[in-house]
Amino acid sequence: MKQYLRILITNLFLTLSISVAANHIVVDKWEYIPEVKVDITKDTHRGWNLRVDTTNFVFDPNSAGASHEVGHGHGHLYINDKKMTRIYSEWTYIPSEWLNKGHNKVEVTLNANTHEELWYKDSTISDSEIIFHTQLPVVDHHGH
Repeated sequence: MKQYLRILITNLFLTLSISVAANHIVVDKWEYIPEVKVDITKDTHRGWNLRVDTTNFVFDPNSAGASHEVGHGHGHLYINDKKMTRIYSEWTYIPSEWLNKGHNKVEVTLNANTHEELWYKDSTISDSEIIFHTQLPVVDHHGH
Protein backbone atom coordinates (compact mmCIF):
# COMPACT_ATOMS: atom_id res chain seq x y z
CA MET A 1 0.00 0.00 0.00
CA LYS A 2 2.85 2.41 0.89
CA GLN A 3 4.55 1.72 -2.45
CA TYR A 4 1.27 2.33 -4.30
CA LEU A 5 0.77 5.69 -2.54
CA ARG A 6 4.37 6.71 -3.22
CA ILE A 7 3.92 5.95 -6.96
CA LEU A 8 0.57 7.76 -7.01
CA ILE A 9 2.05 10.85 -5.30
CA THR A 10 5.09 10.79 -7.61
CA ASN A 11 2.86 10.56 -10.70
CA LEU A 12 0.68 13.39 -9.41
CA PHE A 13 3.76 15.55 -8.81
CA LEU A 14 5.11 14.82 -12.29
CA THR A 15 1.74 15.60 -13.85
CA LEU A 16 1.55 18.93 -12.00
CA SER A 17 5.14 19.77 -12.95
CA ILE A 18 4.44 19.11 -16.62
CA SER A 19 1.26 21.22 -16.52
CA VAL A 20 3.05 24.15 -14.94
CA ALA A 21 5.95 23.92 -17.39
CA ALA A 22 3.61 23.62 -20.37
CA ASN A 23 1.98 27.04 -19.93
CA HIS A 24 4.89 28.92 -21.46
CA ILE A 25 7.48 28.70 -24.22
CA VAL A 26 11.08 29.52 -23.36
CA VAL A 27 12.68 31.67 -26.07
CA ASP A 28 16.20 31.96 -24.63
CA LYS A 29 17.71 30.06 -27.58
CA TRP A 30 15.77 31.83 -30.33
CA GLU A 31 17.95 33.78 -32.75
CA TYR A 32 15.84 36.93 -32.24
CA ILE A 33 14.28 37.50 -28.81
CA PRO A 34 10.82 39.14 -28.87
CA GLU A 35 10.35 42.35 -26.91
CA VAL A 36 7.29 44.42 -26.01
CA LYS A 37 6.77 48.00 -24.84
CA VAL A 38 3.41 49.53 -23.92
CA ASP A 39 2.43 53.18 -24.09
CA ILE A 40 -0.95 54.29 -22.76
CA THR A 41 -2.60 57.64 -23.37
CA LYS A 42 -5.94 59.07 -22.32
CA ASP A 43 -8.52 58.95 -25.10
CA THR A 44 -9.99 62.32 -26.10
CA HIS A 45 -13.55 61.10 -25.44
CA ARG A 46 -13.22 58.56 -22.61
CA GLY A 47 -11.23 55.46 -21.92
CA TRP A 48 -7.59 54.94 -22.86
CA ASN A 49 -5.57 54.11 -25.98
CA LEU A 50 -2.97 51.37 -25.65
CA ARG A 51 -0.08 51.15 -28.09
CA VAL A 52 1.82 47.87 -28.09
CA ASP A 53 5.22 48.17 -29.77
CA THR A 54 6.96 44.87 -30.46
CA THR A 55 10.38 43.89 -31.74
CA ASN A 56 11.07 40.45 -33.28
CA PHE A 57 7.38 39.57 -32.95
CA VAL A 58 4.54 39.54 -35.50
CA PHE A 59 0.90 39.83 -34.50
CA ASP A 60 -0.75 36.93 -36.32
CA PRO A 61 -4.53 36.93 -35.62
CA ASN A 62 -5.30 34.41 -38.36
CA SER A 63 -3.11 31.83 -36.62
CA ALA A 64 -4.45 32.17 -33.06
CA GLY A 65 -5.04 28.64 -31.82
CA ALA A 66 -2.94 27.16 -34.61
CA SER A 67 0.47 25.54 -34.23
CA HIS A 68 3.39 27.45 -32.77
CA GLU A 69 5.51 29.52 -35.15
CA VAL A 70 8.66 31.25 -33.87
CA GLY A 71 8.16 35.00 -33.52
CA HIS A 72 4.40 34.92 -34.25
CA GLY A 73 1.38 35.15 -31.98
CA HIS A 74 -0.76 37.65 -30.13
CA GLY A 75 -0.84 39.52 -26.85
CA HIS A 76 -2.94 39.13 -23.74
CA LEU A 77 -4.18 42.28 -22.02
CA TYR A 78 -4.41 42.17 -18.24
CA ILE A 79 -5.88 44.92 -16.10
CA ASN A 80 -5.18 44.60 -12.40
CA ASP A 81 -4.00 41.00 -13.04
CA LYS A 82 -7.29 40.00 -14.70
CA LYS A 83 -7.15 38.88 -18.34
CA MET A 84 -9.44 41.14 -20.34
CA THR A 85 -8.86 40.32 -24.01
CA ARG A 86 -6.41 39.24 -26.68
CA ILE A 87 -4.41 41.80 -28.64
CA TYR A 88 -3.95 41.28 -32.37
CA SER A 89 -2.44 44.60 -33.48
CA GLU A 90 -0.45 47.61 -32.38
CA TRP A 91 -3.43 49.69 -31.13
CA THR A 92 -6.15 48.68 -28.66
CA TYR A 93 -8.83 50.76 -26.99
CA ILE A 94 -9.38 50.24 -23.24
CA PRO A 95 -12.93 51.19 -22.23
CA SER A 96 -13.43 53.09 -18.96
CA GLU A 97 -15.71 50.27 -17.81
CA TRP A 98 -12.70 47.95 -17.55
CA LEU A 99 -10.93 50.21 -15.05
CA ASN A 100 -11.27 50.95 -11.36
CA LYS A 101 -11.29 54.53 -10.17
CA GLY A 102 -7.71 55.26 -9.11
CA HIS A 103 -4.57 53.29 -9.95
CA ASN A 104 -4.78 50.43 -12.45
CA LYS A 105 -2.01 48.12 -13.62
CA VAL A 106 -2.21 47.52 -17.37
CA GLU A 107 0.00 44.67 -18.60
CA VAL A 108 0.52 43.04 -21.99
CA THR A 109 2.13 39.62 -22.37
CA LEU A 110 3.38 38.15 -25.63
CA ASN A 111 1.84 34.78 -26.40
CA ALA A 112 2.40 32.08 -29.00
CA ASN A 113 -0.31 31.07 -31.46
CA THR A 114 -0.92 28.18 -29.06
CA HIS A 115 -1.63 30.77 -26.28
CA GLU A 116 1.37 29.94 -24.08
CA GLU A 117 3.21 32.95 -22.70
CA LEU A 118 6.66 33.59 -24.17
CA TRP A 119 9.37 33.53 -21.51
CA TYR A 120 12.91 34.90 -21.58
CA LYS A 121 15.40 34.35 -18.72
CA ASP A 122 12.73 32.80 -16.46
CA SER A 123 10.23 35.66 -16.86
CA THR A 124 7.21 36.37 -19.00
CA ILE A 125 7.92 38.69 -21.91
CA SER A 126 5.64 41.54 -20.93
CA ASP A 127 5.45 45.22 -20.18
CA SER A 128 3.15 47.13 -17.88
CA GLU A 129 2.21 50.62 -16.93
CA ILE A 130 0.20 52.04 -14.04
CA ILE A 131 -2.48 54.50 -15.06
CA PHE A 132 -4.59 56.70 -12.80
CA HIS A 133 -8.22 56.64 -13.88
CA THR A 134 -10.47 59.37 -12.51
CA GLN A 135 -13.74 58.63 -14.29
CA LEU A 136 -16.41 56.33 -13.01
CA PRO A 137 -17.77 53.98 -15.69
CA VAL A 138 -20.19 55.74 -18.01
CA VAL A 139 -23.26 53.96 -19.34
CA ASP A 140 -23.81 55.12 -22.90
CA HIS A 141 -27.37 54.51 -24.08
CA HIS A 142 -26.85 56.30 -27.40
CA GLY A 143 -24.06 54.17 -28.91
CA HIS A 144 -21.53 57.01 -29.08
